[in-house]
Amino acid sequence: MGTGRWAIEACHNLQSTVEIVDCLDKVNTQWDKRLNTAYQKELRSVDPAGVPALQAAERAWREYCQQRCT
Repeated sequence: MGTGRWAIEACHNLQSTVEIVDCLDKVNTQWDKRLNTAYQKELRSVDPAGVPALQAAERAWREYCQQRCT
């Protein structure tokens, strides 16, 4: 299963709600892994003085998502 838009659309073409939810959960898990990999890479490349700001921005983003996307 891919992680692009077509993967999400493919989930919506499944027959049951259970299959759709399971499929979307797998796509979400893949995107979460990609996001975490990119974040860790960025964390290693940023000037150490900028790490607290990057971490604060990441926490703020997660809080925003939790409040509006769940």
